[in-house]
Amino acid sequence: MSALASICLQFASWLLRKEHSEWARAMHSEFQHVGESERLSWAFGCVVAAIKQRWAPMNTGDFRISRWVMLVEILGCFGPLTLGWSLFTFDQPGLIHHSLADVERWYLPLPGGAFIISMMIAGAVVGVIGPIGLFLGLRYVVFGRALESKALGAALIGTPILLTIVGWIAGMFFGPPDFRPQFDSITFVFVCLPVAAFAHLMYLARPAAPPQILAVA
Repeated sequence: MSALASICLQFASWLLRKEHSEWARAMHSEFQHVGESERLSWAFGCVVAAIKQRWAPMNTGDFRISRWVMLVEILGCFGPLTLGWSLFTFDQPGLIHHSLADVERWYLPLPGGAFIISMMIAGAVVGVIGPIGLFLGLRYVVFGRALESKALGAALIGTPILLTIVGWIAGMFFGPPDFRPQFDSITFVFVCLPVAAFAHLMYLARPAAPPQILAVA
């Protein structure tokens, strides 16, 4: 029993990270004062506590993740929006290539044409949050700096949501006859994902809670 208890205690010490080496030494010291009949259960308790402590930093319940995982999130949330905004605005025939004559000829005469061109312009302006989000996200990945400004964060989150809501409402009154506001994949990719990523960057700017040492007893 004593040998098995010693093995459990060694395993618990191996599981603990380096910053908890003092805790490991304390376990070994206390082990010497535990009764022979209680050593195995006590050592097994140490193993359970060490496993919990080892996995605690990997708990995603507080939304704090490694920078490499954050890189995947940033590319997934802001990459499609940035690419779509770039193509929609600058590619041929992007919005920037539309002249006033083109607007008057191809859009304004159509039912709901004024609404369409207005939403296109608004989308090109608001879509700049894509590259902004990429910059802020990559800044966090490289330098560990999150989105500290609450005002900027609120603007980056609120603007695409407001544009979506206004577009849905205005579309029912001024849009094309067959226009039906709907929540689709475009809304999810170009609005929901960037908004969630901005909220995450704002959350990461908050001070992290101090690590808690799980009690063995």
